Amino acid sequence: MIDGLDERGASEATAMLRQMETYIIANPRTTVVATVRPLPGIKHDGHVVEQPALTFEQLEALVERVSRRERREIVSLPWQSSLYESVKFPLFAVMLGTWLRENEEPGHVSTRQLVEYMAETALNEGTNDSETTDRLLQRLAVRAVTDGNRVRPMEVTPRRAEQRQLTDSRLVFETESGLDFALPIFREWYAARAILEGTEAIEDMDLTSERWAIPLSIVAYSEDAAADRVAMERVATTNPSIAGAVLKDAEDVWYSGGPGPSMPDTAMGVGEELRQAMAMWGRGLGPIFRTIGPTNGDGEVAPVGVIFDGERLSVGWYSGSGTLDPVVEFTREHNPIRRDEDPRLKRDWPSWTWGSVPSTRLWSWVMTRRYLTRNLTETLGQRRLSHLVADSLSELAWEFGSGVGRGRVRQGAELSVPALLEYIGQLPEDSRTAVVGQNRVHSWDEIIAVRDYLSGLARRGHERLRDPWPAADMPRSPSPGWPPYSDDQMLARTSAVYTAALRIYQEVVERWLQPFSGRLRLHRLLPVRLEGSLTKHEIDGRIWPGLSWRPIILPAGQKSHVGFELGESDNERLDIGRYFETQREAFGRLRNGDPDDAGLFCVGPSALDVSTESPATELAHEWLVDELKPQSTERMGVAAW
Repeated sequence: MIDGLDERGASEATAMLRQMETYIIANPRTTVVATVRPLPGIKHDGHVVEQPALTFEQLEALVERVSRRERREIVSLPWQSSLYESVKFPLFAVMLGTWLRENEEPGHVSTRQLVEYMAETALNEGTNDSETTDRLLQRLAVRAVTDGNRVRPMEVTPRRAEQRQLTDSRLVFETESGLDFALPIFREWYAARAILEGTEAIEDMDLTSERWAIPLSIVAYSEDAAADRVAMERVATTNPSIAGAVLKDAEDVWYSGGPGPSMPDTAMGVGEELRQAMAMWGRGLGPIFRTIGPTNGDGEVAPVGVIFDGERLSVGWYSGSGTLDPVVEFTREHNPIRRDEDPRLKRDWPSWTWGSVPSTRLWSWVMTRRYLTRNLTETLGQRRLSHLVADSLSELAWEFGSGVGRGRVRQGAELSVPALLEYIGQLPEDSRTAVVGQNRVHSWDEIIAVRDYLSGLARRGHERLRDPWPAADMPRSPSPGWPPYSDDQMLARTSAVYTAALRIYQEVVERWLQPFSGRLRLHRLLPVRLEGSLTKHEIDGRIWPGLSWRPIILPAGQKSHVGFELGESDNERLDIGRYFETQREAFGRLRNGDPDDAGLFCVGPSALDVSTESPATELAHEWLVDELKPQSTERMGVAAW
C-alpha cells in the first residue's frame, strides 16, 4: 500500500504507477493499492476507484466513533452547508470528532471555530508553508470566494515558480479551468487571513457574495478589535445579509454574562455607538430602511434614548416631530417606560428594548440588528411592502370593499367604485385609527392606498370592482372541506393566484429587499415556470385541496408563469435526482451561473388555500417570511438576515 503518491510530483508518480503495473503483470497474485489525488499530469492504465463523499449516516457514525459521544448530540449540531461539504470527507469527519472529544462541553458548534480548528490542525501537521506561499494562498482565496469559480494562475501571480508553489502546497488542486482549494474550509480560512493580515485591503474587495459570510465571521471574532469593526462597517454597508449571518455565528455566547468588551462607560457613549451602527445598517439596507429603521422626516437616523447603569441597558428610538440631541439620556426614575409618565413622552418614545448587553465587541451591531429584524417581521406581517404593487392593490381593494363596504357597495360579485370612494370620503380626514373589516383590521395607510387605487380606476372610467381571480362557480361546496369551486375553476384560480404571487414576490424583492436577494432561494431562480399538480386529499372524511410544485428554470428575460395540472401528486413519482440534475444544467446553461448557487427545491404535497380575499399577497409574503428566516432557531422568533 502506497499513500499520497502525488506528493512525489506528477512525473515520478506516473513512473511509479508504471512500475506497479509491470510488477503486477509479473506477479498476478499481488495487489498494490496506491492513493493519489485526481491531479492532471498523472497518467495510469490501472483500475481506479474514486473515494465517494460520506453520506450523512456514515458521517454521523464516524464522528460518533471518534468523539465518543452519543449520536443524538452529533445530530443536534447546526450543520451549515460549508461545514457539511467539508466534513463529508473522512479526514475532516475525524477532525470534527476529535474537536468534539477534546471539548467536553462544546455547546453551540460554531462554524468559525471548526474552520479555525481544522485549518490550523491540517496546516501544522505536515504542510511546508513558506511566507510567500502563505501570501499566494491568501490572494487565491480572496478571488475564489469572490468569484465562486476556479481562478486562473495568472490572476494570482505571473511567476510560474510561484504558481508551482500553490499547486505543491497540498491545499490546492488545478484543472483546465484554473486553481481552487481542495476543501472549502481552507478557502474560507485563507480569505479571512487575507483581511486580518492586510494582504488585500478590505475596502477594495467585492463582498457581495454570500460565500464571504464565514471568512468575515472569522475576522469579526478574531483578537483584532480594529479589524472586526472595519469588517462590520464594510460588509453592513455593502451586504447586510452577510453582516447578519456574521453576527448570528456566535449568537449563543452573546449573553454569557457581562457587558461587551470595550463598551463605553457612559450612556452618551453608548448612544453614539448605537447610532453609528444604525447609520451603517441604513446605508446598506437602502429604501427599506425608511420603513423598518428609526428615521426622521429626512430619512436620517432618529435620536436614541438610553438608560445605562454600567451593566443593564435600555434603548428607545424617538418617533416624535420635535428637534432633539442625537442622544438623550434618561434615568430609571424618569423614563418613557414607566406607565405613569407623561402620555406624550410615551407617544414620542413608543418602542423600547432592555436587558443584558451582548458580551461581544459587536454589541451595538447585535442590538440594532435585533430592532431592525423585529420591525421587518412586523412589516412583512402587515404586508405593507406590497402596497405599491398592482396585483396586491387590486386584492387589497377587493378585500377592503368586501369587508367594510356593507350592502350598498356590493352588487352580486361586484363592488361599486364610486360607492367605495364615497364611503372612504366619509371617514375623518385626520383619522389615524384603523377600520375594522369583515376578516381583519385595515390600517389607515392601507385605506389611503385603496383610495388612491380606486381613484385611478375611476379616472379611467371603471365603475365596478371584481374579484381579481376566478371566483367561486358553485352554489355550495361539492364535498366537506373543498371550497365551492368546480375542479376546473379551482385549477384556474390556483394558477392565477400563483402567477400573481410570483409577480408580487419579485417586485417586492426588487423594490424593497434587494440587499437580501442573494439569500432568497426563489428570487435567485427567477424567471421560472412552476410545474405541479393540484390534488385532493381526504382527511377525517373531508376532501381538501393540496398542491405540489417545483421551479423549472427559464431563459433570462422571460416572464415567470405556472403550469399546474389536476391529478395525483407527481412529486411522488418524480425522479428527484434527475430533476435536480437537469435544472442545475439549465441554470448553468441559460443563466451562465454557478449551478451550486441555484438553490433548487421541490414543495409538496402541502395544503392549499386560495379562497381568501388576498391569496396572492398572502402567498408572496409567506415565501418571503420563510426565506428570510435563519436556518437555525431564531432567538427572538423574528425574520432575520
